[in-house]
Amino acid sequence: DDLPLASHQIEASGGIDETSAAAYAAAGAGRISCGAITHSAPALDLTMAIFAGADA
Repeated sequence: DDLPLASHQIEASGGIDETSAAAYAAAGAGRISCGAITHSAPALDLTMAIFAGADA
């Protein structure tokens, strides 16, 4: 009952940054999540107000 790895992707996630991503890829990860690229990005406050009956 071996898992057929050819039909599945392994994802590496957590503590990965641009300096270590290549090592995870070389180890066989087909998908890599890297939150380090957005951790220091400033927040953007977006609001969408919808008013009933307002003309478009």
